[in-house]
Amino acid sequence: STKGTNVDFVDTKAVLNYFEVPLNLVYKPLLGDGNLIVNFGPYLGYAISGKYKNDIADTDIEFGSDDTDKYKPFDMGANIGFGYMLGGGLSVKFNAQLGLINIKPEGDSDNLIKNNGFGLSVGYRF
Repeated sequence: STKGTNVDFVDTKAVLNYFEVPLNLVYKPLLGDGNLIVNFGPYLGYAISGKYKNDIADTDIEFGSDDTDKYKPFDMGANIGFGYMLGGGLSVKFNAQLGLINIKPEGDSDNLIKNNGFGLSVGYRF
């Protein structure tokens, strides 16, 4: 997945790409002609690449746990989602992620960076 943040001191955007593994529990009770879909659980992520992007240049981001590194490579958080699957197999689902750890190596309680995200998916089960 791709996540990002804005840097306030110049018009720069940090784009972080992660390999993520969600471990969701899914509940699908019958509702009308289809099924309600509710899921929740943790996710684990590892940064595979990243860039700072601005009007002047794109710069690679260094990941690690030293104070000189910009971001920690590991991420962990919680997923929650809900949606509906029609009887014919078509589904629509909204999901959200809440990052639980600070991915900034030198961060403190006043200097936190956590990943958060949301998505909308449409699928067909056959």
